[in-house]
Amino acid sequence: MDPLVPSYVSIGGVTFPLFANSAGLVSVCARNNESDEMVNALGAAVSHMVGGAARDVPLAQLARDGFRVQGLWAEPIPDRSLGQVLDGPINWERLSGRWPDIASSFVIQADFSRRALVIPRDILFALVAQLRELRADVLAGRREGRVDTTPVPPLPPMTPEVAEYEAQLAFSREDAWEYLKGVYARRG
Repeated sequence: MDPLVPSYVSIGGVTFPLFANSAGLVSVCARNNESDEMVNALGAAVSHMVGGAARDVPLAQLARDGFRVQGLWAEPIPDRSLGQVLDGPINWERLSGRWPDIASSFVIQADFSRRALVIPRDILFALVAQLRELRADVLAGRREGRVDTTPVPPLPPMTPEVAEYEAQLAFSREDAWEYLKGVYARRG
């Protein structure tokens, strides 16, 4: 029997749960099949770069230019202000336990998601490269198109800033955004 796709990959200390199917679709998914707007947008972007229209675009070109298609985009940040990346940095902190280096990160946004995600460029493209390899293995029959049953590690504990943002967001998006402006001013 061929090996299965792993249930997750860890890159840069961050765990990304995976899903796969026999058609060769390998991408990021939410933990425990829960809806998670941060991860849903990331999953759609990664799917586009791994098995979608950008699957044959060289990683160096994607890392330089990003992409924008039908309500989904992943773009470098250096020429964007923090106001344009919305809650992306705090969402990365939720996934990783640490604040991203904005100047060397990408912002991922989707029209179907209320949340953005800022992700360090090296982690994003290491993830895409690894999933392209897994997809090739599934398509070549070296792996089955399903994930193994290894439990996915939990998210890191919430930092105080993430916990406060989530609490604010539960009541008012506007209050949460005002809170983030203060976090951004302190962290840059």
